[in-house]
Amino acid sequence: MKETSWGPFVQKSHKLHEAANVEEFKRLFIDCVECHYHAYTTGHILHRSICENNLVFADSKEVAPSEANDGHSSRWGIITDFDLGSEIDEDDNAQSSNANRRTGTLPYMATDLLNQPVSRNPHVQYVTPSHYYRHDLESFFYILIFASTRYTFERCKCLPVPASLAAWSNIDRAYNSKCGFFTPGGFQHVNAAILDHFTGLWDEWIIPLYSMFRKARNDIPEPWEPEYEEYDFVTLNNRITFEKFMAAIKVKPRNSDGKRPL
Repeated sequence: MKETSWGPFVQKSHKLHEAANVEEFKRLFIDCVECHYHAYTTGHILHRSICENNLVFADSKEVAPSEANDGHSSRWGIITDFDLGSEIDEDDNAQSSNANRRTGTLPYMATDLLNQPVSRNPHVQYVTPSHYYRHDLESFFYILIFASTRYTFERCKCLPVPASLAAWSNIDRAYNSKCGFFTPGGFQHVNAAILDHFTGLWDEWIIPLYSMFRKARNDIPEPWEPEYEEYDFVTLNNRITFEKFMAAIKVKPRNSDGKRPL
């Protein structure tokens, strides 16, 4: 699509639950993940508020009917609404004045951003939670879970949020509920709500991503442990990155000319 088409693209966008089926949803979702990544690495902007409403797609046939699509799908996914985004410096530090303020849409927020402050031990050095790129990746993961329990792909219909995910929208319960999700019992409780047509995505994408996030969380050192002070909280010691996310779902990122390697 031509660069001049991006304005109409956003204006005529559709939500991902309006995709034709699971396979198209997966392709559009990956478009959004890669769009977010390039905004971060090339534009030096971290979105910080990933949610279902910000993942959209448009059809180039609707935007610019006269343009040829050379045999490829005319639908493309994109991220919108960078209002809460922060500029990132060369060391991956957010530069806005609200960089350390909690941002995001509650059901999709990363777990450690939901943790409420507790009384501090003056003899222990704590790391103030900042919003990192990995937190946005965790939000993408939660969107997959909500989609798998709600998107019917029938007349753009979404089912109600299942009971197993209801607490994720409650500010007083979200943190504990998401921590519980990363236990075998909590995971199985959500698994029971997965729609039949999403079982393939659950096995191929959600389970590997779940394992990636759970193992990374479990390996975070405690504040009193020697390695805590030098621990890389930006990527959880390189465990949560774009490359690891894509490898978990076995999708090769597009190269510089926009093509996906075989």
